[in-house]
Amino acid sequence: MAFACLRYHGKSFVRKLAAGDGKITTWQSLKIAVALFLWNRATKKDPWGELYRITKFAQKWKEGDSI
Repeated sequence: MAFACLRYHGKSFVRKLAAGDGKITTWQSLKIAVALFLWNRATKKDPWGELYRITKFAQKWKEGDSI
């Protein structure tokens, strides 16, 4: 979910979600749904490219690289 939100909504949105300052608002949940929908479409069009992108994202995340 973090990858899709970062890809379609940017770093500031993902940072707000990661901070966890309370419940997820309706607006945030709508943005999450849109990001997952768009990522699903992108995965169908270019599965290997998306797999490569999410692998790179996961490696950076594991290394502790800041978003």
